[in-house]
Amino acid sequence: MPSPDVLRDYQQILPDAPERILAMAEADTTARVAIDEKLADAEATGAAQGRVYAASLTILAFIAAFILGMFGHTAIAIAFVSPGLATLVGAMIGGRRSE
Repeated sequence: MPSPDVLRDYQQILPDAPERILAMAEADTTARVAIDEKLADAEATGAAQGRVYAASLTILAFIAAFILGMFGHTAIAIAFVSPGLATLVGAMIGGRRSE
């Protein structure tokens, strides 16, 4: 935004210049706020989708491990469960530290 003195100089040249400059600044601010809101919404949606995908993969790994364990493949079942279990424990410990 130009200073009041500069706005007065513009007004001497073009009488409605200060109003036009203010309208431009207001439109720019409105556009920036709208973009920021859209970015925040997209970020929240992406985070939520990531949590859903992670939970789905973890559940599938536990189901696969259970089925493998039922058929006597305990070593493979442990290999399926270990990363998911370690991630869940790490998330719980990390969540408690941040509180």
